[in-house]
Amino acid sequence: MNDIIEYVLHPTDSKPIQFKVSLDFFSSTYEFPNPELAPAWTELGNHQCSHCPLSVDKVRLCPLAERLVPFVEKLSNLSSIDEIKITVTQAERVKQMKAPVQDILGSLLGLFIATSDCPYTRFLRPMAHFHLPLADERETLYRVLSMYRLAQYFKKQTVGKAYAGFDELKLHYANLVEVNLQLSKRMREALSNMDSSKDGTINAISLLDALSHYVPASIDDAIDELEPVFNAYWKDVSAVQ
Repeated sequence: MNDIIEYVLHPTDSKPIQFKVSLDFFSSTYEFPNPELAPAWTELGNHQCSHCPLSVDKVRLCPLAERLVPFVEKLSNLSSIDEIKITVTQAERVKQMKAPVQDILGSLLGLFIATSDCPYTRFLRPMAHFHLPLADERETLYRVLSMYRLAQYFKKQTVGKAYAGFDELKLHYANLVEVNLQLSKRMREALSNMDSSKDGTINAISLLDALSHYVPASIDDAIDELEPVFNAYWKDVSAVQ
């Protein structure tokens, strides 16, 4: 079973830019098709995360960096201050909108990150399968919190143990802070080598980095904010007894 997500960006002064992501429901990782041709900035030892569990002796390319090569190559010349049209196709749903380049790239980059094989981004794979283009902070928090609790349910069913509360989720996002920091350094290096004068990709990185800081600091507040939406579960208990 495959989920296909297609982004088509329509810059005003160039041809449409297309990305198509095919998600196998049982596996959502990708490898660089020609590792020997991978850019130097994708090598594992180049700005390797301080907490990375991978060894440069065994793994040549950073699994997240190699996933982002097409992203950098195709989008490095877009300017974050522009508003452009975009079409996103998922299954039988088509969404068309106009939005700032920075927001579009942040949404697309989030999809790419969630489909990498970085040990610290694997927990985001369900978010890729149920991707919501240009989600705002509240929508993202709802999806993250819901995903995490459902993951704990399946974990309990599978291995007999699960985590209460959201402390583990906060740890996941704390790890992402370091990943995004080093990723930003890699992509700045990649863009400098391209002699690009535009800043869209870097601003998208900054957007995601801000979000990775926002989530762990806001989980408790977000739960309180979302609670009224669920009051139907206890206000009319007699109806389901």
